[in-house]
Amino acid sequence: MTGKDGRIEKLLALTSLRIHPNKFVLITSPVSTLNTIKQRLADIDSQYWHIITSEDEISLLLPATVWSQINSYLAKAKVEEDYRLITLDAPSSWETPGYLTKILSILAQENINVGIISSFSHHHLIIKSKNLLQAIDSLNQTIEISQ
Repeated sequence: MTGKDGRIEKLLALTSLRIHPNKFVLITSPVSTLNTIKQRLADIDSQYWHIITSEDEISLLLPATVWSQINSYLAKAKVEEDYRLITLDAPSSWETPGYLTKILSILAQENINVGIISSFSHHHLIIKSKNLLQAIDSLNQTIEISQ
């Protein structure tokens, strides 16, 4: 393949999936709880958690074990449980327009809902635990075809 699609295929061929062993929880809390959240997370030793704030809410992605340590401080939080996290290890995916679109279309074809968090070096997929194996299989098949 050539052009943009060729770049996507090459990047897919170089992609590997890192499956985080922990279950995760998605939380939304009022903005007024930001200081409480910061205080509680400051003492938590976890490899991965994510916080994003907006004028309307605070959203968190936390390992379930971390949430169990701080949930009593956030009584007004709304919680969705039983998520897993897949990290896409791919070099320079920010330089390849359409890469995430391809990943999302693969999962959409399998009827799998997905959330995305992009960091400087990686993209992370948030998927319900019940869909994890199907998502891994579908993504791995696409990666293998691209190689």
